[in-house]
Amino acid sequence: MNNEPEISIPNEEAAPKKEKTLSAGLKDLLSQMEKLSSGEDKIRQCLTFMRSALSDKVPRFKDYWEAKRICLPLFKEALPPHARTALWGEYIEVSTEARHLKDILDEQSSFASEQINLAIEGVEADLEKYDELLSLTPRLHVPESTQAVEGNREKYLMLQQELNLLNNLAARVNSLRKEVIKTEMRIRFKNKFFDRLSKIGDRIFPRRKELIKEISALFLADVKGFTEHQFTPVILKAAPILTLREEIKDLQIWAKELTLDTQTFTETRSALSKAWDTLREYGKELKKESLEKNELYKKNVDLVMDKIKLLESRCQAETFTIEEAMKQSQDILSFMKGIELGPSEVRSLKEAVIKARAPVEERLKTAHQAREKEIQEAQKQRQVKIDEFKKRVQETADSVAQKSSEELTAMKEELQKQLNLLNLTHAEKELLEHSLKELRDRIIDKKEKAIAALSEEERNSLQHLQAVLEEWKAQKNEIRTQLDLYRKALSGSGFDFEKAMRYRELIDAEKFRLDKINTTIEEIEAKIEELENS
Repeated sequence: MNNEPEISIPNEEAAPKKEKTLSAGLKDLLSQMEKLSSGEDKIRQCLTFMRSALSDKVPRFKDYWEAKRICLPLFKEALPPHARTALWGEYIEVSTEARHLKDILDEQSSFASEQINLAIEGVEADLEKYDELLSLTPRLHVPESTQAVEGNREKYLMLQQELNLLNNLAARVNSLRKEVIKTEMRIRFKNKFFDRLSKIGDRIFPRRKELIKEISALFLADVKGFTEHQFTPVILKAAPILTLREEIKDLQIWAKELTLDTQTFTETRSALSKAWDTLREYGKELKKESLEKNELYKKNVDLVMDKIKLLESRCQAETFTIEEAMKQSQDILSFMKGIELGPSEVRSLKEAVIKARAPVEERLKTAHQAREKEIQEAQKQRQVKIDEFKKRVQETADSVAQKSSEELTAMKEELQKQLNLLNLTHAEKELLEHSLKELRDRIIDKKEKAIAALSEEERNSLQHLQAVLEEWKAQKNEIRTQLDLYRKALSGSGFDFEKAMRYRELIDAEKFRLDKINTTIEEIEAKIEELENS
């Protein structure tokens, strides 16, 4: 009895209908099978190829199915029973593995399709709120000192802000296209995704292309304007090289940050590179000129230093005055203005002039300090005299009660003479005169008390009245003289309010004393007239 299991083999063709559709691997398989004579070896070769097709990182299902179609009819050939059973078992095992793998890949494909669908929906949703997203898109961060684009700066920022949003959306669309291409799924699903992405692209890419064209034309015009205007011979000599270099660097940063078309980017980079080379060559010329000027500066510095050394030697002499030193210094500075010198040379030469003049200035400073010391000493001695005078006035005032009116009057006159000899400021003189007036008032009070103490006969004696009258007239003249001085001071000087009030108070006090003395004089003159008529 034959124990071989019954195997049902479908009636399929042994090879693909069109060889031109076969892959290189299948062609190689067919080539190897033609060399084999045994059906068993051909089946083993097919099974090996089928396993290889399934074991790749990305399973080659098309090669697998074609190899399976080639392999299946081979089981109809005459084979040893045990070999047929073993090979059929391997065939079933590989087929089962292929189905499992296909199921897994279908699940993965379904998941990937869902994720792609969600991503596409996200892009579609973002397009629906385009204006809101545009307002939230960050603006371009570029150098603010770039003068070449300053006139269109705000326009650049607005255009690039929208381009940043469109670039982001375009990158997402391109990424999704690649994802759809590489994901294993049914063709009709892929076509649906491509159709949706195409519609999204119609809303993104034309607008992006329009903005790129606009911003590219604007930037190209600004760069050309900068290179054509700033690099003329006249302006190039006037503008600092470092400033132009920084401007070129800033424009290169702008070119990298802006979304420009390839042609514009190439043209602007070329123009800026050419400008940079121009600056480099101009810098070499300037360096050469600078070396030549440095030689000239060095010669001129030597000429000035000869004059400074002469000034320095003269300033060492004790008889050389500061006026002579200043005049010679000014002559040196005038000479420096008439020759070519660099800023650093001028600065160092001026410092050398000051240093050369130092001995004279030091002597002047020493002499000034000596004079200051003399003035301080004189001031100290003057203050001592003032203090001594105040002390004598106070001592005289304290002795009013002990001394006679004649002695006090003589002492007051002597103090007045001493006051006139003192070197005083206006304020000090006023203060001391005020103390003398107080002494005068105390002497007058003493005289009045003395008159009041006389007997009726003594007060009425003609000789005594005439002597008293003369004293009062002398007092009157003194007060009138003082009043005139106060009035002149008040009318001739622009005193502040407080000082003017003080002078008015002094005038009022003197007027009061004058009125009192006038009354006394009138009384004495009346008594004298009465005695002379009796």
